[in-house]
Amino acid sequence: MMFNFGKSSEVVPIRTQRVPQSIETPVTFVPVPGAYVRYAYSRSSDSMSSHVDGQDYLCFQHNDQRFVAVVCDGVGSSFCGNLAARILGDGLLEWLWAVDITYLNGAAAVMEAAVSALNRLQKQARHEVEEHEIPEQMSPLIKQALESQRAYGSEAIFAAVRIDHPSPMIPDGLISICWMGDTRIHALDEDGKQIDLGGSWDNANRWSTTQGVRGKMSSWMQELLGVGRVVAYTDGLSAHADRLIAYSDDKLDREIRAGARLPTSDDVAFIDIALRTVRYEGYPDLDEPDIAAERPHLEQIWNPTGAPTYELRWNMPGQSNASFMLQEATYPALSDARMIDIGGKETSWRPPESQLPGHYYYRVRGVNRRGVVTPWSELRQVIVSYPPPPAPVLQASEPGEMPSLAWEGEGEALDYALEEATEPAFENPAVVYEGRGAGWPVPAGAYKPGTYFYRVRAISDGGPGPWSEIRQIEITVPPPPKPHLATVGYSHFSGEYELRWQPVPGATRYELEEIEQGSETSQIITLADSSYRVGDQPDGQYVYRVRACHEFGCSDWSNEQTVVVTPPAPVDVPHLSIEGPDDTHTVRLTWNEVAGAGRYVIEISEEKSFRNARVQTLTDLSWEIVRREPGQLFFRVCGVNLGGEGPWSNIEHLVNEPPAPAWFEAAPSEDGEHIDLAWGAVGGSVTYVLEQGTEKGDRGTFTEIYQGEDTHFDLAVDERNKPLSFRVRADVAGVSSDWQYSDPVQAVVLLTPPKLDPPDLNKEGEVPLRWSPVQDAGHYVLDVSRDEHFAGTVSKQVDRPGIVFRPPSSGRYWFRVRACRGTQESAPSNIVAVQVRQPSAPSLWPLDPVIANAPFEVSWTGIPGCVYYELQESADEAFEPGTTSTTRVFHPEQKMKVSGHSAGHVYFRIRAVDGAQQPSAWSNVLVIEVNG
Repeated sequence: MMFNFGKSSEVVPIRTQRVPQSIETPVTFVPVPGAYVRYAYSRSSDSMSSHVDGQDYLCFQHNDQRFVAVVCDGVGSSFCGNLAARILGDGLLEWLWAVDITYLNGAAAVMEAAVSALNRLQKQARHEVEEHEIPEQMSPLIKQALESQRAYGSEAIFAAVRIDHPSPMIPDGLISICWMGDTRIHALDEDGKQIDLGGSWDNANRWSTTQGVRGKMSSWMQELLGVGRVVAYTDGLSAHADRLIAYSDDKLDREIRAGARLPTSDDVAFIDIALRTVRYEGYPDLDEPDIAAERPHLEQIWNPTGAPTYELRWNMPGQSNASFMLQEATYPALSDARMIDIGGKETSWRPPESQLPGHYYYRVRGVNRRGVVTPWSELRQVIVSYPPPPAPVLQASEPGEMPSLAWEGEGEALDYALEEATEPAFENPAVVYEGRGAGWPVPAGAYKPGTYFYRVRAISDGGPGPWSEIRQIEITVPPPPKPHLATVGYSHFSGEYELRWQPVPGATRYELEEIEQGSETSQIITLADSSYRVGDQPDGQYVYRVRACHEFGCSDWSNEQTVVVTPPAPVDVPHLSIEGPDDTHTVRLTWNEVAGAGRYVIEISEEKSFRNARVQTLTDLSWEIVRREPGQLFFRVCGVNLGGEGPWSNIEHLVNEPPAPAWFEAAPSEDGEHIDLAWGAVGGSVTYVLEQGTEKGDRGTFTEIYQGEDTHFDLAVDERNKPLSFRVRADVAGVSSDWQYSDPVQAVVLLTPPKLDPPDLNKEGEVPLRWSPVQDAGHYVLDVSRDEHFAGTVSKQVDRPGIVFRPPSSGRYWFRVRACRGTQESAPSNIVAVQVRQPSAPSLWPLDPVIANAPFEVSWTGIPGCVYYELQESADEAFEPGTTSTTRVFHPEQKMKVSGHSAGHVYFRIRAVDGAQQPSAWSNVLVIEVNG
C-alpha cells in the first residue's frame, strides 16, 4: 500500500535541479518529498583536459505531488552531442512534468504523446544548433570536423521517469517510464528485484535536432504500489551494470573517479531514487499504516570537518520512557543496513570506533513502554572525509617530445589541481587544469616561447594536500609552415596582376620578395594579408616568392612564380592576297603591315578549320611556296608581339586537282563468283573512290563500293547475267579528279551443287537415289565408288534427278552427283553412303508357252561374286512349302533344263548366294504356260 506524506495544507514549491555539464559532481544526497535521491556526474578524461562540457546531462524536478527525472547521453558522432543532451533533457523534463498523466492512461499513450512532444521540440532545437558557437578552446581540426556535422544535426538518447505520489486523483500512485537508446533505467520492487520493463535498448533509436524521433521509443507504466526504487545511468557505467545497484556512495564515487582517469573513459550521469514506501518507512501495520503516528526526530548530524567520530541526536516528544534502535547504511536504499541497539533511554549515539572514510546514512525508531514500534525517522547523512592526500609525483616530458605533464597520486576520491607560472616562485600562478585525470598535454601552440613551471596537488573531500615538486617545460615555437604561392592571376589589362597564397596558421605577417630579371634588383614587401595586387607594372619579367613570419621567426621561402609583363597584342586585322600558281607552281602570299606587330604568323592547313595547321613565322610582308601536289590549301596571317597574337586575316584558298587514273580494267573470274577491278595509280597520297552502276556514263546510277588507297578491288558478285559498269576517281584533301570508266562486264551464272537425299536399301537389294533438281542443269553425273575418297570411281550420266542403283555385291558404297550444263559442271554434291549386306537379286528371262510333257529351259541373269543360285519351282504362285522344290545351280551356270509338265501353269523364282552364305532377295516370279 502506498500513501501520501503531504497531509499539511502548506504548498510545497516546485524545485528543479540541473546538474552542470562543465564540472564534476561527486555522489550527492538530497531528500525530496516521498523519496531519497542520490546522483553523480563526471566528464570523460578528454573533456576534462579540453575544458569542454560533457556529453551527458542529468536533471530532475520535484514537489510533494510528483517527481520527474531525465538522464540524457549525447551521440558523440553528431554535432556537439552535449547540446542535444541538454536541449532534450530540459524539454523532456518540462513536458513530462506538465502533461496530464491520468488523461494518457497507459504506456502506449505516454509513448505516443512523448513522440509528438519531441518532434515539436526538434523544430526549436534546429535553430539553436544553427546558432551554436563551438567553444574556442577546441582544436582547429575538431572544429572543422564539427562544422562538417552541423547540417547533420545533434543527436541524443535518454531515459526518463515520472513518479506520481498517491493522491485523491491517483490513490495508488503511478510510475511512468520512457526511453530511447541504451541509456539504462531500472525499476526495482520492494525486495530489490528488478521489474521487467520490456521494450528495446537499441542505440539506433534516438532523437535528432534535424529529424526529431528516429526509430522507436519504448515506454512502461503501472501503479506505484510495489515499486521501491528507480535507478538510471548512462553508458559510462555500463561496465558496472551487474553490480551498480548495490554500490555504496563511496564505492560508486571511487569507481567513477577511476574510470575518468582512463584515456578511453566516457561521460557518466547517474541518479538513484529510493521511494519512501510504507515498508521502507517501517510502519508496523503495512495494510493500514497510521500516518499520524509519532516518530523520532533525528537531528542533522553535525560533522563539518568530516571527522571519523561524530554524534547523533534525536528526540520524540511525549515519549520520555521510550527506547530506541538505530539503523546504519552506506547508501539510501539501505540494502546493506545494520541495526544498532541503543541502551536504556539514550537519545544520542557516537560510533564506538573511528569510522572509515565514506558516506553513512542513519535513521532511528522508537519503542514505547507498551512495546509499540514507531516508524523510522527522516534519513540523515554524514560524511567521513578522506585525509588530505600526500603530494603527487609530477613528471614532465623530455625536450624534443610533445610537451605534456603526468602525475601519480596516493589516496582515494582524489581530484587534482595543476598550476602554471612563468617563474619558480609561483607568485602569480594560474590554474590550468582541474579534474580527476592523471595527465595534461601542454597546448604549446597557444604559448609564447619560454620556460614554464608547473606543480600539482591532490584534493580529497578532506581538503587539498601539499604541492608536488616543481617541473619545468621549455616551449619553443617553430617557424610557421612554408606557404604555397599560387599561379599568378592576370587581369584584362597589361601590367595588372594579383599574387595569392594560402594563409598560414600562426603567421602574423608575410614577406614577399620581388626580383626583376635582367637588372637583378629585388625588394621585400611586408604584408598582413595573403594576397598582393600589382598595377601599372612596366614591361619586363619578374620573379616572386613569399614566406610566413611571426615574432619568433620566418618560414622557408615558398615556390617561385614568374610574371611576364608584355605590351598589348596587335589589334589591326591584316589583309591577305594570293597570286599563282605560275608555270613553276609557285604561289606568292602578300599582306599589309600591322601596327605594333614585331613579326607575322602564317597558318597553312588542308582544312578550313585550321585544326591541324602548319605554322610559319617571319618578319617580311610576303611569302612564297611551291605547290605541285594535288589537293587544297587554306592560308591566313596575323601580327604578333610579346603581348600575344592579333586578329587573323581573311582566308585564302589554293586548289590543285589530281589527274584521273590513266586506265581501268574489270575482269570476271573463271568461276563467275568475283570481278577483279584494277586501275592506274595517280601518285602521291591520294584516296580512290570506286562506284558500281548498271550503265556507262554520268547518266547511270552508281553506288560507292570502295574508298581507300589501294589500286585494286575484288568484288564478290551478287547479280549474274546482267551487265555491270564501274568508275573510279582520285581524291586529295577534298579535291577530286574526273571519273575513269571501265567497259561493261557480265558475270556467268554458276550452277549450284545438287543435294543428295540419304539412300536406303529396298527389299530387292536396290538403292534408289534422289537429289534436288538444279535450275538450268541439262543433265547430272553420278559418281559411285567403293572408296570414301572416290578412288576407282564409276560415273554415269543421268538426265533426271534420280536413279536406282543395283549393287553388284555386298559391301559399302559412296555416292556423289554433279549438275551439268554443256561443258560447265557444278561442284560435287554432298556425299552419302550405304552398306549392302546381300548380293543383288538375279532376273529370270521370259519364256513362251511350252507343250505339255515336253522339256524346256529356264535361264537368268548372272550375279558377279555369286557362289551358287537357288532355283525354286512350284505349282503355287505363293510357293507353299508342300508344292515347292529347290535346285542349287553353281555360278557361272545361268540356265537349267526342266523336264516336261502336264497342262497348266508352272511358277519359278531364283536368288543368288555369295561366299558368306548371304542370300539375295528373290527374283521376279516367272510364270510358264503349259498347253495340252
